[in-house]
Amino acid sequence: MKKERNFATDNNSGACPEVLEVMEKCNLEHALGYGDDRWTRMASDALREVFEKDCEVFFVFNGTAAN
Repeated sequence: MKKERNFATDNNSGACPEVLEVMEKCNLEHALGYGDDRWTRMASDALREVFEKDCEVFFVFNGTAAN
């Protein structure tokens, strides 16, 4: 049976296996929320490296909030 695909919004799909794997690792320990944690620092540093830019990173919950 063919899976239905809908690209109207990122909320229509589950997370990819790689994201779930990292989330499982994050879930094994306690961490301060709202950006003051090692996971946020690691993700921010990775984005700076990918974009080759020293900048502030602000995470939002979806595309609408990013706009």
